[in-house]
Formats: sequence, C-alpha cells, structure tokens
Amino acid sequence: MSERRNPITSHSVRRFPSLTGLLLAKTRQALQPCRRRPPTTSSCTVALAAGVALALAACAPATPSQSQSLEPEVANLTPLASQLYTGHDQGGAYYSLHVKATFAIDAPGKLRLLDLRSSEPVPGAADMQGETMSTACEPFGAVVNQRTTWFPYTGVFVRGGTLAAVSSRGGNIGIKSLSARNDGAMIYTGHDADETEFFYAPCVGAQRVTRGWRTQRYIPDGALLRVRADAGTRVDLQLPQRFVPYVLLRYRSGAVIPVPTRMVLATVDLSNRRVVLQYESTFAAAVPIRKIEMRLITPGGLPSSGETAARYQERTQAMLQDLAACPPPHAHAIEACATPTRMPNPLIYYSSAELASQRQTAAAKTSP
Repeated sequence: MSERRNPITSHSVRRFPSLTGLLLAKTRQALQPCRRRPPTTSSCTVALAAGVALALAACAPATPSQSQSLEPEVANLTPLASQLYTGHDQGGAYYSLHVKATFAIDAPGKLRLLDLRSSEPVPGAADMQGETMSTACEPFGAVVNQRTTWFPYTGVFVRGGTLAAVSSRGGNIGIKSLSARNDGAMIYTGHDADETEFFYAPCVGAQRVTRGWRTQRYIPDGALLRVRADAGTRVDLQLPQRFVPYVLLRYRSGAVIPVPTRMVLATVDLSNRRVVLQYESTFAAAVPIRKIEMRLITPGGLPSSGETAARYQERTQAMLQDLAACPPPHAHAIEACATPTRMPNPLIYYSSAELASQRQTAAAKTSP
C-alpha cells in the first residue's frame, strides 16, 4: 500500500459553489429533455498532495467533541488530484470525491503514471462558477463530466481510434455505443437502455471526439481496453493492477471505514499517447464525518516506517479484499459500505498475531 502524505496547505484548497451534477434522461420516452435535480449549495475542494507512507489507525469508539454541523476535514494522501462535491438523490445528500489519474502509453499496452505537472488538470474555480454544466471541451475535459456527482458505469472516449472491447479477470465487460445529443453530449439510446441513462460530453482533454461508449458495469483495476487505431492497428491497453484509489472515512463516532472509488470515465488519446482515468467515491453527508482521507494502493507500495514486509502485504491484501467485497451503488449514489456501523476486515488494523492474541485473551476471560 503506497499512501503518500503531505499536509494540505491553504493555497492548494479552493472552494466554490457546485451544482448537484446528477443529470438524467428518460431515454425510453423518445429522449425527452433531461431532468435536472434542484441545485444545492455545496463546496468543491481541489487537493494536491504527495509524501510518505502512512499506516492505518485502528477504529476506536469516541464521543463526538465537535458540532455535527462542521464540515469534515479533507486530506489527500496521494500523488493524484482530487475534488470534493456534494450531491443529492433519492438516497439523500452525499459527498462525491473525484480523483483523476493520468498515464503515459510507453509501449503497446504499458501505462506509466504521470506526475501532476504532466497530468490532465482539474478545473479551477473560474471554470466552475455558477451552475454551469457545460459540454465544451477544455484542457481538463468538460465541466459536465467533472461535475456530475455520480455515474453508475464507466464512460469511454478514444481519440484516434475505436474501442473494440473491455475485458477483466471476470471476462468481457459489455460496452454500448453512445449517440450524440443536440446539446453537445452523448448518451446511450438503444432498445435496452436503462430507464434513466446518464450522459457524458465526448471530450478527450480539450479535443472533441465523435464516438463514445459506456460499459454495463464499472471498469476495475487491471482491465484490458482493446482499441482499434484509425490506421488499422490493434492496441491493447492494460490498466495497472492493484492501482486502487480509495477513501478512508473517519467518522465523529470514532469509526474508521474504507470506501471504494469507482472508475466513471476513461479517455484514451492515441495521438498524444495518454490515458486519463477519473474515479468517484460517494458517501452520505447525513452521518457526521470528522475527516475524509484520499488514499491509494499501488503495485510498488512499500511498508510504513517500522512495519515488516509481511505485515504490509497482509494489510494491503486485507484492504483490497475489503474494498472488492463492497457492492457498487445502483439505485442511488451512496456506497453501501460507507457506513460507520459496518465491520471492515480486521486485518486492515491488526496483524494476524495481534488478532490471535486478542482471541486468546477473550477466551481466557470467559473460561471458568
């Protein structure tokens, strides 16, 4: 687990109003005009950070010491850019943490994570003023793609080629071709369209493309994107395995709960040999949260200070299994695992030896 830490300074945090961003369309009714949720007042935090590994702290119940109306602290402990939004749907008000990772295509199928200076930027305060949901393509993509606070699947756009297939360890992931709307967005309109379809702006960075796809479920880490270049060659892009951004929620109750992020947008620029992946994590705003931590598991992660390699591997595997077991949101945006009452895998917080010792102590106390 590679979790880099650098305290967020005031100049790296920008707050500005945001729209809920959940744009919907009833495609089974001849694409009636998009229904938009009522605007809500919210904040968006842009946090850029990098640093050293940090071990997880164990969950310990505590009595809330601050007002529940206080906004949670946000800490980005990764080398990625992130933004925090708020949204609202039938499940209630929620936070939506967005993360963007940019990769260079070094060789056929091989991706290399770029640093922030070389990465696709995130929108600034000037780009997000008011309630705009613009579909115009900018260096950061499109406002609508950044500001939509929940997608139930992954949108894919390719510049210089066509998406042919997406596969993962569990087999092929179905893809559906999107159709253009008259407002500059694209949406799926096939006979098997969901009652509520979400739309995307067809942007690969600042470049508008004419073809797009959405998947039937979220694309996981390690998936293979098979692309057919306009020149006719086949390019297989292998997404990094064990590259897993996630959120650690520190609730005011004392619970410490890991929550998955979901890949909601993938853009491939064959001309500039670049891939950008956008992730979202959604969790209820009604339950008081003290701190929201953005974290990252990477293939080259190292143990924390004072931690053995064996314990690091045990902890990382426990975290990956815990996150993978969380069912994706479907009917509404909020992650089912984002609750302070659930019990994460205990190996995240305690070694197997510590758990064995705790069981022995408990057994000794109950024995006659």
